[in-house]
Formats: sequence, structure tokens, C-alpha cells
Amino acid sequence: MSKIPYFAYGSNMNLSQMLERCPHSEKIGIGFMNDAEVFFPSFYEPWNSGMAGYKSSPGNKMWGVIFNLDERDLEVMRDYEDYVPGREAHLNNYNEVMVDIISNDEVIKCMTYESIITGNYRPSLKYLQGIIHGATENNLPEEYIEKLSQVL
Repeated sequence: MSKIPYFAYGSNMNLSQMLERCPHSEKIGIGFMNDAEVFFPSFYEPWNSGMAGYKSSPGNKMWGVIFNLDERDLEVMRDYEDYVPGREAHLNNYNEVMVDIISNDEVIKCMTYESIITGNYRPSLKYLQGIIHGATENNLPEEYIEKLSQVL
């Protein structure tokens, strides 16, 4: 079964969450997107939380985790991210895009989810803690984790 590299930069960096959602996924490693940063451009009412997205930010590096997803896991991710292939982009919460991720001095083409921007919201403490936990357990750079912890 073919696999696609997927770049997680929000709560999907959390390894237990990914194992639960996508049991066939495998972690490849960590990496970063140049000239980007995490922000919270959409709101999820049941969690009373802004949801992670990213924006252009010259000079910044947005770190995350690279996973290989098979077709089964890709379908699950699409459900979680409210992405329907073929639907008009503005009707999805997130859209699949291909991005260049730097990992061990190599460029890896990865699929990631780009949020539809509806505003600039604050994440809930629980949601942000999940992101920070994922960043910590995957050994992302300490200065990046510190930056995440200053979001609230």
C-alpha cells in the first residue's frame, strides 16, 4: 500500500493521538517549514478553542513531525480535519497542500493541512498543552517549545 509523507504541526504531533487516530502511520522524524509559524485561525466550539493553522512568517521556522500515512489513515485524517476532496476549498475547515519540509538537511515534500482563516483565536489551555506535549515528546528544539508555551 502506498504511503504519503504527512507534516503534523499542531495536536497531531502528539504520538498517542496519532496512534489512536492513525494506527497504521509511522513516524519518519522531525522537520521544519521555513518562513512559517503556527497561529490559531479557526475556532472549534465544542473545545472552546482556536485550532492550529500556519501563516507566512519570514525568517521563522515552524517545527513539526513527519509521519507516513497509508490510504486508511489518510481517510481518517480527512475526517478529523474536515477535508473533503473535490469540495470547494472554502467549505472545508482545512485543505490538503504539499509543502517543503527540511529534515536532516534534506527537503521532503509533505502533505499538510492548511486552515481556512476565519479570525485569530486563542487556543484553550488543554489544546495548547497537547501541542506542547507533542513537541516535547518528539524532541523539537527547546526554543521552539518555549515559543509555543508563550501563546496564551
